[in-house]
Amino acid sequence: MVRQTNPDAYTVGEIWDGNPRWVGENHFDGLMHYTLRDSILGLLNKKYSLAEFADQMEGFLVKYPRENVHAMYLTLGSHDTRRLISKLDEDINKVRLAFLLQFSNPGAPAIYYGDEIGLKGGKDPENRGAFPWNEEQWNHDLRKFVQKLIAARKRHPALRRGDLKRVYLSDENGWYAFSRTLGEDQVVIAINSSSETRQLSVPLNKMDLPDGIVMEDVVTRGRYRVVDQALNLAVEPWSGIMVGTIQEDI
Repeated sequence: MVRQTNPDAYTVGEIWDGNPRWVGENHFDGLMHYTLRDSILGLLNKKYSLAEFADQMEGFLVKYPRENVHAMYLTLGSHDTRRLISKLDEDINKVRLAFLLQFSNPGAPAIYYGDEIGLKGGKDPENRGAFPWNEEQWNHDLRKFVQKLIAARKRHPALRRGDLKRVYLSDENGWYAFSRTLGEDQVVIAINSSSETRQLSVPLNKMDLPDGIVMEDVVTRGRYRVVDQALNLAVEPWSGIMVGTIQEDI
């Protein structure tokens, strides 16, 4: 009925188990990607190992047709779930890492109001509390971090339409790197799921990135040079970094 009215309309289904039968020409374009949310929160709450998380996240890429993967509605919270920061025991590093993973995946990221300022809330009705307009109650650092992730999605086409591939995983050391690529626009995301700072040497032999090319942290705008087909990055505990080829500001 919707497509009869408007063939270009976008339809999204609230299907909690992510069953692929609900996407396609006769159903929805995308789903509320609760299964990705569950994987991200499962990693951060230590329900899944890093290898299990990586297999799950990459598995979604082949579970659905490509056009439907890129039409997914990426959410970390809603009126039906505990607030993100409360779900992660108010660990702000894990909240930031959850947002980083959300914005580095294919699909359309969606923020439940207040999660970007660290609004707390347990089960219904606490998760539906009014937005606090007193800015003294906001976590401004978290808000700025999310704003920079939004800007990165706009600046890098690869984060919106590019392919996602594993670059490296070390379950033993707690770090995982993957890429988003679209033509010459290439982004590397590396996460550290351990309780210690990791000095990572991310091998780039799977990517077309020549030695000497300079890449940029999308959040801090710090610069890194590819040396011996690797990126050397320092990543704090339960944190991540997103480094991309340098793009003109929008």
